[in-house]
Amino acid sequence: MGDTDMNTKLKGKRVIFRDKDFVTAQSCNPPHPNLDCVAVAMKDGVVAIRSTHDKQKRTVRFHKDEWWNFIAAIRAGRFNN
Repeated sequence: MGDTDMNTKLKGKRVIFRDKDFVTAQSCNPPHPNLDCVAVAMKDGVVAIRSTHDKQKRTVRFHKDEWWNFIAAIRAGRFNN
């Protein structure tokens, strides 16, 4: 799915994520100062991702279909070098 498709699916969709909505891998709990982890939240068809070390808590958002396509690609080994 390209950026245009993703933006069309998210267009007009306002989803508010709160800190409590985000989860991290077990290996990131409790937070470690030298370990930067990804926090993920899912709500109403939108997936939000942010770094656990980003003090401004900026997020990147994806439509759930794009997120699951990405996860499938990881599981299929498409990013292995």
